[in-house]
Amino acid sequence: MIDRLSRGASFIGAAALVLMMLLTMLDVVLRWVLNAPIFGATELVQVMLVLCAILGIAHCGSAGQHIVIDLLEGVLAPGIARWTESFIQALSAAIVALMAWTALVEAADSFERSVYSNILRIPEWPLFASVSIGLTLYALVLLKKAAAAWRARVRTGAGEAA
Repeated sequence: MIDRLSRGASFIGAAALVLMMLLTMLDVVLRWVLNAPIFGATELVQVMLVLCAILGIAHCGSAGQHIVIDLLEGVLAPGIARWTESFIQALSAAIVALMAWTALVEAADSFERSVYSNILRIPEWPLFASVSIGLTLYALVLLKKAAAAWRARVRTGAGEAA
């Protein structure tokens, strides 16, 4: 379920990326050929960049495509390494969940105060809400990975060796 939701969100992010590239290309062509840039194109690109980045983060994590630095994995006993992985994933999930909550609070605040973008007057609350959704999905992916690492630790009896 989490994987399907994160994949769906990443498709929306990918669509935003394609639209962002097309809009930028069209804006550049119109600017150079007709000296008539698209009004608000830069602001629209900024909005799509947020969607592209945040809606793809959960699927990227689910697919194991984030950068991982494993300095201690080679030096630690396998049981301790799996415990450490589980702990780090759970801690990361808590931090990301806190970020998602903060974005949700900001979405509610910008909705309540009717905050809009400068040029095109785009409401800001949907962007904050999408950040919250993307980060919530990523926190769930991290929790799933933490549970999988913990189950692998328990299944191999690594807790006794550690």
